[in-house]
Parts: sequence; C-alpha cells; structure tokens
Amino acid sequence: IAHGQTGVDIEWIRPASVSVRHWWFGPPVYRDAITKESVDFEMNRRDASVTIVGKYLAVEVALADYRIAVRTAGGRVMFTEARGPERNPRTIVLRQLLDEGEAIYGMDIAPPSRESASLRGARAENAFPFFFSSKGYGRYFVSERRKASVDVGQGIVNRLDVTLPSGADQEQYVYLGPAPKEIFEEHMSAAGGDSLVGPASLLVLGAQNLPPKAVTLPVDLKLCDLSAGVNQASLSARLF
Repeated sequence: IAHGQTGVDIEWIRPASVSVRHWWFGPPVYRDAITKESVDFEMNRRDASVTIVGKYLAVEVALADYRIAVRTAGGRVMFTEARGPERNPRTIVLRQLLDEGEAIYGMDIAPPSRESASLRGARAENAFPFFFSSKGYGRYFVSERRKASVDVGQGIVNRLDVTLPSGADQEQYVYLGPAPKEIFEEHMSAAGGDSLVGPASLLVLGAQNLPPKAVTLPVDLKLCDLSAGVNQASLSARLF
C-alpha cells in the first residue's frame, strides 16, 4: 500500500502472526519470506482504508497516515493506533490506544507497582521492544539496538507510546494468542534469536501472579524453553 515514496507492507508470517513494515524513501529491498507457511487472505478497499483479512487476524490500514488497527478475523478489536508513525531524522514514534483496564506485560522492565505485574503507568528509556496484552495479542518492534523508549499510559493515561531509532523503514510483528504461551510461540517463530528477554519481562510468571496449581519456572529461561515448558491453562487462567 503506497503513495509516492512512502508506504506500508503487510506480510503474513503465520496464520496468527503478521508483519507490518512502514517505509519512507521508496520500497525496501524485499527479503525471503520469514516462514514458508502459506496463508490465504482477502483484501477489501474502501475510500479511506484498506483491510487485509487472514485466517485469524485482520489488519486495517488508514490511507491518510498509514495508522493500523488490528482485530481478529471474527471482528474483535485487538488494538488501534492513535495516529500513523511519526518520523524525524532521529526517532520514529508509534502511538497505540489502550482500553480501560487493559494490562500490558513484557518489555524487560519492572512494573511500577508491587500490587500488579502490569506495566500500566510505567515509563522507561531502554525497554526491550516486545510486549503482550491482557486482550490476547502481542507486538514486537524490530530494532537493531533491540531497545526502545516506552510510555505505558504515564504521559497520557490510555495510550502506549514506543520511540525507536529512526531509519528508512520500521517493521513490527503482531501476534494473536490469546494465551501468553501462544504469543510467545508466535514470537519465537517470527523473531527467532531476537526473542530473548530478561527476567523483568517474566515477572508475570512469578508465583504471586499465577494460580495455586501453576507450574513454576526459573525466570532466566529463553522463550523457546519457556513456551515448551509452561502449561497454557496455568498461565492464562490468571491473566486472561
């Protein structure tokens, strides 16, 4: 989807994972597919937007500024961006609206309150750019530094801002769970070696945040070990 030298590419990685790649100076050099899975999709165009619908996910792109809205194929809204990407020579900023009561986890930063594992109200300068939501989706922002500045509803209560180093393009992966285990598996498949996170991201797995019969694990595991070892029902019962 393009106009002049700016545009956005949508690539289905797997039925429950999609890549969204914004670019500013002409189309980027296209790479091989991230995975070899074939995903059927259909595209619907209206005056102001284009919607691409796959097996489990639908991505709507606003033609005015290339902001995206992601929902399930059945129509349930996962998230909506407040506006399109804001780029200058130093940074790219993406702004997402948050629902009332929506909890955000991950980013390898500690939650602002000991009362909850959610990151609502947190702000950090060196966050790992991967998070997942109590609404059952995850987002990963591709960055060579694997760091981002984030504001999770501190500056504006119901908005999440992610600031990344500037470049000619910016790619993100969006995953549908709905359970955290499934989001981790989608992330590992799409991002591979970039999927490593630190202990703070996994505080959600602490005994205080899980049901009494949950399987407890060390918090310094790679996500591949995590997704292989966590019982899905145990992890999802408390969060979602």
